[in-house]
Amino acid sequence: MDVVSSPFPSVDIPDVDLWSFLFERPDRPYPADKGTFGPRVICAVDFLLTLQFCSPPLTLSGVSLIFTDNSIDVPPIVWGTLAIGGVVCPVNPNYRAEELLHPLQDTKARALVTQRARAPVAFEAAKRANIPRDRVLLLDELTEDDFHDGRMNGPHSAPIDRPAEDLAFLVYSSGTTGLPKAVMLSHRNMIANLLQTASVDNGVLAWNGGLHGEGDSTLALLPFFHIYGIDHPIMLKPNRSDTRE
Repeated sequence: MDVVSSPFPSVDIPDVDLWSFLFERPDRPYPADKGTFGPRVICAVDFLLTLQFCSPPLTLSGVSLIFTDNSIDVPPIVWGTLAIGGVVCPVNPNYRAEELLHPLQDTKARALVTQRARAPVAFEAAKRANIPRDRVLLLDELTEDDFHDGRMNGPHSAPIDRPAEDLAFLVYSSGTTGLPKAVMLSHRNMIANLLQTASVDNGVLAWNGGLHGEGDSTLALLPFFHIYGIDHPIMLKPNRSDTRE
């Protein structure tokens, strides 16, 4: 039998969590002062750390369900959830309340992140899923007072011990043959895909690219609730570190 091999080199997948791979590894492909890791990410991690002290807490493997349109504030919430060992579950922002209720109950979500425009549907579904109103977070209404200052002051270690098994994402199918079903993606799954893509990309986009070295930009046109929209604009961006969207 003929064996078909990829023309690209083999990929070695490190045994680390996704947060550490993107932001804490010493060989990340950008200088520390040029990466995506900045005030927005620090604020997101600070905020999500506060949820660890609520009742019930958002702890390791707790699900944060994201019900928003594409927004510049979505990636920090995704990264922040991963940083505290949580699981990210993005869903279609066009869901009706009864459609949103299914993933809320199915994942036993601890928090629901949404926007003011989606709030009526989010609050109705959260009420039916017995999620407290203070666990429904409106991205466009958060202020600095909502963040727990000082918890995120330097390098951060995500509490992930088994990257090949611990979940990073739950991404729902379209539900063409019944109710949507959650696809379970581990930290290792996501890192493997990023490394495969980076091998093909081969450094075309970079933090110091562009006509004048100002850094390459990418357009985030894909919906952030779709795995392609998660994997490329949100995850691949800090890995290859083109600096702007």
